[in-house]
Order: sequence, then structure tokens, then C-alpha cells
Amino acid sequence: MHDLATLVSGSESAILNSSGENDIEKVRHVSFDLVDSSMQFSIPMPNGRKMHTVLVSRVRVYLNNLTCDTFISNFRYLRTLDLSDLGLFVVPHSIGKLKHLRYLDLSRNRIKILPNSITKMLNLQTLILQHCYLLIELPEGIKKLVNLRFLDIRYCTKLTSMPLEIRHHTYLETILPGVFMRMEGSRGQVKKGHCDSYKKKRAESNGPSQLKDLRNLGGFLRIENLGHGKDEVREYKDANLKEKHHLQQLKLQWDAYQWDGETDEMLEGLQPHPNLKALELWYYMGGRIPSWVPSLTNLVNFQLFHNERLQHIPPLNQLPFLKLVYLEYMEALEYIWIDEESFSNVLGASSSSKTPFFPSLSFLCLYKCPKLKGWRRNSNDDDDDNEPHHLLLPSFPPCLFKLHIQECPNLTYMPPFPYLKRPLRLRGCSWKVLEQTMKMKMKMGAATTSTYFPLSQLLELELVEINDLESLPEEGLRNLISLQELSIKRCNGLVSLPWIGSLTSLQTLYIFGCYNLSSLPQEIRNLTSLKELRIYDCPLLGQRCKRQIGEDWPIIAHIPGVYVDWENQQEETISSESESVCQEEDLSERITLQEKNYVPGHILENFAEPTEAKNNLGYKIQNLFKNCNCATGQKPSES
Repeated sequence: MHDLATLVSGSESAILNSSGENDIEKVRHVSFDLVDSSMQFSIPMPNGRKMHTVLVSRVRVYLNNLTCDTFISNFRYLRTLDLSDLGLFVVPHSIGKLKHLRYLDLSRNRIKILPNSITKMLNLQTLILQHCYLLIELPEGIKKLVNLRFLDIRYCTKLTSMPLEIRHHTYLETILPGVFMRMEGSRGQVKKGHCDSYKKKRAESNGPSQLKDLRNLGGFLRIENLGHGKDEVREYKDANLKEKHHLQQLKLQWDAYQWDGETDEMLEGLQPHPNLKALELWYYMGGRIPSWVPSLTNLVNFQLFHNERLQHIPPLNQLPFLKLVYLEYMEALEYIWIDEESFSNVLGASSSSKTPFFPSLSFLCLYKCPKLKGWRRNSNDDDDDNEPHHLLLPSFPPCLFKLHIQECPNLTYMPPFPYLKRPLRLRGCSWKVLEQTMKMKMKMGAATTSTYFPLSQLLELELVEINDLESLPEEGLRNLISLQELSIKRCNGLVSLPWIGSLTSLQTLYIFGCYNLSSLPQEIRNLTSLKELRIYDCPLLGQRCKRQIGEDWPIIAHIPGVYVDWENQQEETISSESESVCQEEDLSERITLQEKNYVPGHILENFAEPTEAKNNLGYKIQNLFKNCNCATGQKPSES
């Protein structure tokens, strides 16, 4: 292959190495392969006027600024220049002399700013700056690069804004990872006494309207500090997002401290193209979601954060590709769904007329929605509490992979989720949310009388602060034939665990902070697959599970790992894993970024271990070393 490439390129291409035997008299395309970091970087340049391509990225040494400046000055007619990963702190001003350059790669360097002379490279089409993690700004005169088509700023973490001149690049096809804009304040909140001309000046200085002519804008667009004032409606429309066919992700974040009560029209002017795949709305104070959301037929990811006045969500079930729905801090949200027409379409008079119910949904998270009652409001009955709404709702499809419901205390009914595999995490909500799915009866199909048991494929179940749970019911629990891990934490109403012997596949049972749970059932001795039993901060139950002396010890002695307040009962000593257990249980109550893929890390919470438990652990460790010779590792009796 190398010989073929050499034959095709002839004598116009060459790879220069550290041997010093380099004849570049006739070459136009040169690549350096200097692997000896001790060798001084010095290459003769006899035909700089003819050189079109220079690739320096394979040089295993860092270039100082003087060497780089000399290097650039010798190649005035370059078309392609790769200076990536050279440890550059400064890009020489002389780079502006490369007026014929079309491709420039400065990635993985330590530069903070680019010289203004770079705006003189009028033929530049591609500029790659990825992994320049110290870069803080782009040149203000970037509008002069009229031929720029591709701009890569991925992983430029300190680059927090785009120059206003970006609007002049009407033919710019791609900006990676996307455009970030931060408003300088709410135009609708200009203080009394400021003249109209001042308002106009601020409106023209930055904002979504700067994107009007960027019709080829693609990738990710994030606009922060949006205002809620009436004056912004026109500017939002001027952004012309509806014509951005290549835009994939859109994040809109409003100023949480500026709100004049007129917000429902704000989002209507920011309607994106139906090709959009991800939409996030932060601190939006409108009472309703705009009508265009259900028209985003290619939407995959939909997230709402701190939308405190939003009372309901528009119908999303018909979106064919929607995989992730995340709702956080929705203070006023009472029902997910109130649209009767869409509800009727989902039920359908016949199977052919039914609308699919979230056909692609794989992850659903409801987090801190204190007023949320249920999925659908019954408009014909004022007494919502007595209506079995869940019986009228369709089930989530088999593709639903993970379900997290946290701190939604009034949530009592929602669509069943019989096909869920793992994990199912319920925290601070009613037991009814799970009970309704457990009790449902399902047929495998019209042509068979076989019955499918709901949640029969569930592998992991976590129940935290489910205070209306008194005992595990027989009905439904027997269906959990695949369950491998069960965690029950701070369920103060729990007094017994009957029928736990039905969980024949259970491998790990974790019980934390259940103060009223006083014993384990005899059936636990039948769980031959159970490998670990962990009991923490359960004063009544913990005493009964102590090795030899506990009343429940005979029925759990067969379990290889039995831990009571971080003490391994099978070893009669404190487990060496005690500290890792603390970390493990802390992490078990977090929703990790990897699990939901799109959801931001700020939603994660740390759950501190009880102070009494920590003190107890420290006391035991102290006593352990108190009776041990640290020099020999033996107890006094053994020496």
C-alpha cells in the first residue's frame, strides 16, 4: 500500500524523519516523523514557495514560539497546516501571512487566545481547535473569514461564548460541539429611565437574533440567561430556529430571577425545526409548554428543569423516537396528561385505530414534583382520589428499561410498567405506584390464553422512604421471579416481610433505617441463591440477626455474607470492607449519569450515613487495634 501511494504521489510527497537524510527539493506535501524527543527540530526549507501541505503533528517534541514563527514564515503558500499537539502556548502573529491556507489544525495545544492576524486568512475553510482547554475566546474579527465552513471547538471548556460576528457566516455548515450564547440580561427588564435607543442597542448587541442568517447551523445550540419580558418575543422570532434543518440539540435557559408574568408567548418564537433530537428547558416560567413540542417528530431526548409554573405536559406519547423523558423540580405540575382527544386515540376503538403509547421510551425520571397526582386528570369526576385511573391507562412498552421516581409524595397512579427489567427506583412516593402494576393481569396475545406476569423480568428494585408500605404483599411479589437485588431503605411504616420466600432468584437483600421492622420471616431460609444480607441502622432487627445470639440467626446462618451495622457476622470481626460499604451504599442512592446517558450530574444527591453508625464504626475499629500488636499483626494471646 505504501509503494502504491508513493507511485501515485510521485516525488511531490515525502515523510521527513530524524535520520537527516531528507531530500525535499521537489516535494509539495510533507509530513514530519521525528520520534526522537532529544533531537532539535530543524528542517531545511529550500522551496518554501512550492510547499502546499505540512503535517507536524507526529513530532514528539514541543515547539517553542520562535521556532514555530520561523517555521510558518518559510511556508507562505501553504494550503494545509497541521500544528496539533505541539504544546504551543502562543500562535505566532505571522500565521496571518498564510493567505492561501484552507485547513488549519491547532488542536490539543495550550493556547489561550488566537492572534487577530488569523482573520487575514481569507481562504480558510476549516479551523480545528478541539481540546484547547485553555482557550477563552475567539477573535472578534472572525467575520472576515468569509469562506469558513467548519469550526471545531469541542472540549474547549473555558470558551463560554461566541463572538457576535458569527452571524455573518451564513455558509458556516458545522460548529462542533455547537454554539453557546449568554445574554447580557433581560431586555424586557430594562430599568425605568433608560431610553428606547438604549434598549435597542442592547437588543442588537447579542441574543438569539444573531443566529438569524446561520441557516446551516448544526450540532448543539445553548442559549442562557434568556429574559421573560415582552420585548423579547420579536427577537426570539428573528432567531429563525425553525429554518435550522441541521440543528440537533437545543438547550434554553431563562433568568430565574427575572419574570414579569408574561411568558407563555416566549417559547412560541423559538420553535426549532422538526429534525431536532434533544430539547432542554431550564427555569421557564410559562404556565404551558408551547404547541410546537408535539410536532418534533424526531425528538429523542426531552428534559424539563425548574419549570415551576408548568401545570401539565403536552401529549408526547405519539413521538415515535422519544427515548428519554426527565422532569425535575416541577413545583406546579399536577398531571402529566390532560388532553382527552389524545387519550381517546391511545385507547382506540380497535387495535388498528390506536395510537402507540411511547413506542420507543427507554428511560423515565420524575424528580421532586411535589404536587404531581397522576398521569391523567379525569375531567368528568371531581373526586379524583376514588377513580381507578390506572385501569384506563395503557402500559409502557417493553422498551422501557429504567424508571426512577423520587420525591413525588402525592403520586398515586401512573401507566403500568409490567415489562421493566432494571432498575426500578422509587423514593418518597406512594406504594400504590408499584402496587397497581403488580396486581394487573395480562394476556400474552389474542390467540393464546397464556398469562404474562407483570415485572417477572425485573432484576433490581429499590424502595426508599415509601412510608405507606407496611408489608410486602403476596399478590404481585410472587411475580418477581427474576429479582436479584432488593433494597429497602427508611420505610418507617414497614413492620414485616412476609412472602419474601417467593423471591427465589434473590442474591442481595439490603435493609437500612427500618426502625419498626422487628424480624425476618422463616421463609428466608428457602432463598438458596441469597449471597448477601446487609442490615444497617435497624435496632430491632439488627439484634435478632447477631451471630449465635440473635433469634433470627438460625434462619440466616446459611447466607455467606451477613452484615449487621458494618460487622460481618460470618467472620466475628469487622469486615475489611467496612469503609467501602459506606461508599457503596452512598452511591446506591444516586442516579448515575451513565445510567440515563443524557441527564446532567447536578441532580445527584449525597445521602450521608447516620452519625450514630459512623461513631459505632470508629469505636469498633479503635477497639480492634487496641487489642492487637500492630508490629506483628497478632493479638496478645497469640504472641
